[in-house]
Parts: sequence; C-alpha cells; structure tokens
Amino acid sequence: MNRVIRPALLIAVKDLRQRMRDRSALIVAFVAPLGIATIISLALGNTGRFHATFAVADQDGGPLARAFVDDALGAPALRDVVTVREVPSADEARALTVDGKVSAALVIPAGFTESLRTGGAASIHVLRSADNPVSGELAVAIATQFPPALARLVDGSVGVRDVKPASYFGPSMAIFFLFFVVEFGAIGILAERRTGTLARLLAAPISREAVVVGKAISTFALGALSLGTMTVATTLLLGASWGDPTAVVALIASVVLAAMGITALTATFASSEQSAGAFSSIVSMGLAMLGGNFVPIAQAPEIMRTIALTTPNGLALRGFTDLVADGGGVESVLPYIAGILTFAVVTGTLAVARSRRLVVA
Repeated sequence: MNRVIRPALLIAVKDLRQRMRDRSALIVAFVAPLGIATIISLALGNTGRFHATFAVADQDGGPLARAFVDDALGAPALRDVVTVREVPSADEARALTVDGKVSAALVIPAGFTESLRTGGAASIHVLRSADNPVSGELAVAIATQFPPALARLVDGSVGVRDVKPASYFGPSMAIFFLFFVVEFGAIGILAERRTGTLARLLAAPISREAVVVGKAISTFALGALSLGTMTVATTLLLGASWGDPTAVVALIASVVLAAMGITALTATFASSEQSAGAFSSIVSMGLAMLGGNFVPIAQAPEIMRTIALTTPNGLALRGFTDLVADGGGVESVLPYIAGILTFAVVTGTLAVARSRRLVVA
C-alpha cells in the first residue's frame, strides 16, 4: 500500500503546486465563479414575469368552499397570474409544494362551509415554499380576504427560510466552473504524455496506479478548495446562506467526485489536450443547462425540473437549496448525495477501466 500511497501523495503535491502557479487555473477555480455569481445574483435575482400555480385541496365540498376556489382564486384580476390545480388530498398538496411542482398550496378543511354559516371562524391552511416567497405571500393574501373577517389563516410553510439569489447562484456557478477546474487533472495527463514527462515518470519505480491516484488526489483537493472558497466568499461578500456545514461538506465532496468521474471519462475519448477540453466543455455546458445552473429550477417548466434531477448538477443544487429553505442536516440531503455518488461511481469506474488510454508510457 505504501508503494502506491507515498508516491501518489508526492505526485499530488507536485500537481497542486503547478496548478496554484497557473493563473488560468486560479481564475477558473476562484475568480470567475465568484464574479459571475455576484453579477447574476444582483442583476437577475428578481427579474421575470410573475406567475403562480396553486394546488387546492377542497376537503369540505360545500358551496362556500367552492366559492373560494371559483370566485376568490378564479377572480378576473388573477386569471393571468394564478393557475389553480385541484388535488384530492392535503398530503398531495404538500407533496407538490415540497417537490416544487406548485408555487404554494391551499387546503380547505372539512367543516369550512358549516363554520361560516353558523358565524364561526373557518380555517384555510396555506402551505408556502421558500423557493417561491412571492407566490406564498399572494396565497396568504387571498386566504385572509375570503370572506372578510371570517376566514382565518393557518400557515403551514414548507421551507420556512427565504432562499436569496446569492444562495442559489453561488452554488450554481461554483458547480458550473467545478467541471472546468477538475478537467485540469485529465488534461494534465494528456499534456504530460505529449511532452514525455509521463514516460519519464513511469520509467521511475512508480506504478501506474500511483500516478492515477496522485492525479485524482490533486484534482479532488483543487475542486474541493474551489467550492469551499466559494462557500466562504459568497457568505461574507453576498450574504449567501449554504445551510448545515456538515451537509454542505458532504454535498461538496460528492459533487467533486462526480465531476471528476465525468470529466475523466470524457478525456479517455480524446487524443489530445485540445480535444479533451472541447469534449469536456460540451458535456459540462450540457449538464449545466439541464441541471439549472443558469436559471433557478423552481422557475422552469415541470418537465425541466424533472430532467434537472437526473443530472449531478440538478441534484446538488436541489440539495443546497433544501438545506437553506428547510434548515435540515445531512439526513435531509442523503437522497441527493446518493444520486450524485452514483454518477461518481459509474463514470469513475469506467474512466479507470479506460485509463490505459491516458496513462501510457
């Protein structure tokens, strides 16, 4: 084991020193993601035409409950702003809100009509999502105004903390540039093979496994350092919130491993640094577009939100967003971590199996 680990650590330290002296690597790893996250957070955080979709669970079935749905939510002034999606149960309404498939949910409990007829106070339950704070406030306003002075609000917020633009675009830009950061590892092997330094390295009493492990360690360290720096910088400079530190570290580690596996596998299909960079850029950009790195997932159509969760980018962003909105810990993001690590294991295994195309004397 020492015959692999010791030389691997020496190779990792050597690579990290080279990367830290490379200005382009420093810009991609630290300057660019912070700069673009700042610009997008300030410029695009609150833009776009407003529209809300409300799930409504009518458990009363009475005429006044129907009047709330048809006359209050269906008022002419709201027709271009609110879409009503009726569901059979409160549980389904909550699930749709948690999954981001609706902007907010309103539950009309059994006995609503009878309470109003007898002069009592009827309750309308509003489930709000931190992903759509404006929509939640609109739902509350509608619920408290029907009928005036009779209905009262029971607020069952889903994700009680507000997600600031910086709390979304900070992680999104960090993840987007992460793929370009970790591609330096695979491209570095191709460059060393071209210049002959890899052949000289393998001519020494160092195994091929030590070379691969050393490159992997340095790549992981640089990727984790990039994301870790973004966490601290966006928190201090932009007021971003990332959530529970332990959960954030777990998400960072998993997404770095996934990015490493994907870029390494991509590089095994390339014959030069230039083609490897081109292939990696295409894959990285495609994952970013599908995963919601440029547009908040909550604002995308339902089919795009579903597709986003089939990418490591989308899973990681949903995990970071849920940590901020719900204030949960590691256990709350375990499903996302599991999905991200699946990408890491599959692509990493395939990359190692094909690594002979890269690590060859």
